[in-house]
Amino acid sequence: MAEMSKLYGVALYDAAVEQGTLELCLEQAVRLERTIKGQIVENPQASEAEKMPHLQALFADVQIEPLGSFLELLMSKDRVDSLHAALVAFLKLGDGTRVEAHVVSAVALRGEQVEALERMLSRKIGKQVAVTVAVDPALIGGFYLSVDGYCVDSSVRRQLSDMKFQLDNQ
Repeated sequence: MAEMSKLYGVALYDAAVEQGTLELCLEQAVRLERTIKGQIVENPQASEAEKMPHLQALFADVQIEPLGSFLELLMSKDRVDSLHAALVAFLKLGDGTRVEAHVVSAVALRGEQVEALERMLSRKIGKQVAVTVAVDPALIGGFYLSVDGYCVDSSVRRQLSDMKFQLDNQ
């Protein structure tokens, strides 16, 4: 099954490159992969009938080709169980055009904030950015960002630490 999933991922990658929609497909695939992780779609004990309404709801947002056709193909071939692994294989192929960003914030970020951050970082870096988020109340306020070898610490904790250092050294 893993080998079949990899073949589906490669086929999707090739089609996206051919159609010139790789960046858009990668962006949509990242969201889709996050959404299906741990859902009924991945449950091997759930029947196809139980999975179908969830799949149709997930796929309703996919407007980008060839990703839409890819999803329809998996459904028509009864390969829904391969979906997550195929998306992971596709995303790995796109890794040269993608980077991971890790954000630690004092409070939980809303979905639209994470998406806006992904878009902004993608424009700045010139690559597709997938953001993972964690919460650390010890930051007091602000955030810590690590992406593509760079770190930005604009947390209140860091600012207080810098002030203390300056006061101690005067």
